[in-house]
Amino acid sequence: MVLDELVCKLEQMDGGLTISESQEVKVLAYADDLILFANDHRGANRLLRVATEFFRERGLALNAEKSAALSVGVVPGKKQLYTHTKNLFYVGGKAIPQLTPVDYFKYLGSRYNFSGQVRPSVELLKTQLARVQSAPLKPAQKLTIIRDHVVARFLSCLQSVRITLKVLKDADRLVRLSVRKVLHLNKSSPDAYIHAPIREGGLGIISLRAHIPAIMRSRLFKIATTADPLTATVLQIPAVEKFYQTLLRWTEGNGGSTTNIRKEWGRKLQESYSGNGLRQGNTSGVSGGWLRNPPNFWSSADYIDAVR
Repeated sequence: MVLDELVCKLEQMDGGLTISESQEVKVLAYADDLILFANDHRGANRLLRVATEFFRERGLALNAEKSAALSVGVVPGKKQLYTHTKNLFYVGGKAIPQLTPVDYFKYLGSRYNFSGQVRPSVELLKTQLARVQSAPLKPAQKLTIIRDHVVARFLSCLQSVRITLKVLKDADRLVRLSVRKVLHLNKSSPDAYIHAPIREGGLGIISLRAHIPAIMRSRLFKIATTADPLTATVLQIPAVEKFYQTLLRWTEGNGGSTTNIRKEWGRKLQESYSGNGLRQGNTSGVSGGWLRNPPNFWSSADYIDAVR
C-alpha cells in the first residue's frame, strides 16, 4: 500500500524514460523492489529525492548499499553503449554504487546489465541438478525435488525475451539426464515417460522446451487485450512484436496450450513400446499415487524397480 502511494506520486511528475512520443516510464514496483527511470541523471535524481522524502515521512529509508545505479549512454557517432562509473546518486550522504559493464542487478528473478536482460543459460540448472544427484537422499525424494522445485524454479527463470530454443532444449536434456541417473533408467527409456503427467503413467516432469514458449505466448496475448496505453505502446516495439512471432512458430504444434502439451506427452508415452500398458492409467485417480508417496516399507531399490 505504501508503494502504491509512491507510484501514483511519481507518475504525476514530469520526466521519466521516454519510450514513445506520448508515453514514458518513471517507476516499476513489485513488493519492496523499486526501479526508477529517467532520460538523464538529473531527472533520475528528482525522482530519487521524491522517493527518499516519501519514505522518510513514513519512518522508512532507502538503503544505498543494497541499491544500484545504472547510467547508460551512446557513444557519439556510433551505435555503441557505454556506462557512467562516476557516482551520480546519493541517499543520506551515501553513494549508490554504479554498475560497470561487467555488473548486473536482479529484478523478479531475472538479471539485467547495461545492454538489457542477461541471456539465460543452463549453468545454474546444471549446478543445482548435480547437487540433487549427490545429496544423501532417497530416489523418491530426489525426484520430487527435481520435479517440484528445480524445474519449477527454472520454469520462471527461463521466461525471457532473450531465451533461445537451444537453451530450452539443453535444459530439458540436462533434466532428463539427471532423472535417468537418479532412477537408474536405461538410456533407451522414452523421453515421454519423463515428461508425461503422472496420471498418464509418466513421471510428471514438465518439458521446459514445450511449456515456456506456450506460457509466454499466452501472457503476451492477454497483455495485448489490456486497455493500459503504456502496455499497448510496449507491445508495439518492433523487438516485442518480433519475439511474439517467434513464440507463434515455437508453439505451432500445441497452439500455445499447456493442456495440449500434457495430453501430447501422454499420447506419445502410451503409443510407445514401453507405455503400451498405460492406456487405462488415467481412469484411476490413485494409480500413480505411489510415485509421490511410496509405501513406508519400500526400500530405494523397491522404488527404482517400480519406476523401471
